[in-house]
Amino acid sequence: MDNAQREEKKLSMWTRLAFLVGVLIVLSTCVITMGAIYLDIEGIQTTGRLLNVADCSGNRNCWTGKVEFKTNDGEEFSFYPQTNRFIFDLDGYMTEGYREVDVRYLESFPDIAKVSLVYKLEYLNKVTWSVLGSLIALFGWIGTRNKPFVLDLSKLRKGNK
Repeated sequence: MDNAQREEKKLSMWTRLAFLVGVLIVLSTCVITMGAIYLDIEGIQTTGRLLNVADCSGNRNCWTGKVEFKTNDGEEFSFYPQTNRFIFDLDGYMTEGYREVDVRYLESFPDIAKVSLVYKLEYLNKVTWSVLGSLIALFGWIGTRNKPFVLDLSKLRKGNK
């Protein structure tokens, strides 16, 4: 086996791995999004406190959000939302001290909870991951093809005349 065949085999392995990773990102994002939609529809709504529990040293500005809430039974729960700080800032919540946020949780299993933001901004994060996973899968798929990937846009022009 010469060097060209070895390099082609390595490239094929990496492109297949990229395709697999992209598909896994898209599938896991879809499952997480379905769970979030279910919580929006069937979850119990309550108010929680958004806290900044970051422990930073030096002059760095860091943020780690933690949400604490009480269920209807009076039990206290807390969780770390998987939402970017930027999205909380878009929503208008300050990261200093604490703010009240809307929380949705499952009554039978309150450990499963999510923050419900204005205009459903928490879904922006899920859309971003879906697009990223789709692009990774597309590049992996293009790399595994034996034929070149060609976009022929000349047919669009002929259809408009």
